[in-house]
Order: sequence, then structure tokens, then C-alpha cells
Amino acid sequence: MKNLRTENKVITYTISKVADSKDMYISVQNGEVEIIAPYNYSNKHIQKIIEEKRDWILKKIEEYNFKNPEEFNGIERNPVKILGREYRIKINYKNINVAELNVEENDIKITLSNTYKRKDNKKVLTLAIDKLYESIAPAEIERAMEKTRILLGYAPEDYKIAKIKNAYAKCTKNIITINPEIVKFNRKTIDKIILEQFLKIRKSCIKKRVNL
Repeated sequence: MKNLRTENKVITYTISKVADSKDMYISVQNGEVEIIAPYNYSNKHIQKIIEEKRDWILKKIEEYNFKNPEEFNGIERNPVKILGREYRIKINYKNINVAELNVEENDIKITLSNTYKRKDNKKVLTLAIDKLYESIAPAEIERAMEKTRILLGYAPEDYKIAKIKNAYAKCTKNIITINPEIVKFNRKTIDKIILEQFLKIRKSCIKKRVNL
């Protein structure tokens, strides 16, 4: 599989070389571009012809995407949880450069570049879900923090959001670190985890006063 970058578009295509062919053919089927070329055609020569046919190719790809906006290609993966709810992952491939992610009623729809169509894109999906958690976490964690401040009457301001191995929250030197993946849980569970960290800080402060 090869790519041709043209302005802000990327054309992904496969090449099949045929020994007894005299002409080159460009086929756009189901949003995929396939090149059938004579065996003696160099890749550079093939790319030049694709550049000449660029507008036609892009038009055919866009026509397919327009006619099939909801056609998704499933990738096996456990459902993703957000605030206690499970969402199915659906993958769509388009002629784009930047991945897109949308959360709908029961689905997380991720649109990837055609360049990932025949690749192992589990890493790309993991990164996309991580970014989703990171975007949701600040508001949800601050909500839980404020609720706990009101409950305990104690308001440490030093906390941060960062990935933690094998934990959703930890307290070190009176600084709470919250794993953004905490937003997998429902709000009741998030509140409980935050409360536990507050109690650890308060317990630590009491110990310091006793030692003094």
C-alpha cells in the first residue's frame, strides 16, 4: 500500500503489476484505489499518472463517502466505558489526515485515515480513547473535588491529572494524582475514590501536628 500526499489530501492506493498489460488502469471501488499497471512501469511513473488523475480519484472517493456515511468497519475490542456506561466502538475510514472521534448515544465513532485501513490500528485506537478520557477527566474530577471539599470542609488545591500504572488515584507528599481513566466509572465511584484521597491527606496532616 502506498500514499500520495496532495495539498491537504492523502490518496492511499495499492498496485498490481501485470506482465501482459500495455496500459495502466485506475479503479476506485468501495472507497479504495487500486492501480493495475504494466510490469515495466516504475513507481515514479505510476505516481505521476495518479497525480494527473488526482481530481477524478478524490471525486470518486468523496462520492463513495457521501453515499455511505454510516458504513463502519468493526474492529474487535471490548466496549469502552464512560461514566459507567458501555459504548461500542465503530471505525470508519476516510480520506482525511487527522483522526476524528465522536461519542453518540451508544457508540463511539472513530474516523481514521485510509492509510490505516490495512494496518494494525489497535495502538491508534488506544491513543484515541486515551485522548477522550483526558478531555472528559478535568470537569468530572473538579466536580468530585468540589463535592468532597464541601463534605469535609477541607480544600487542598494541589492535585494533578496524569496516567498512573495500576491505580486510579494516589496521594504523594500531600499532592493527589488522578488517573484520567477514572472517568470509566460512574460518578458515585469517582466521588468515592476522590474522597479516599482527601482522607489520606487529612490523616497525614494530623500526624504532622502530633509529631510537632
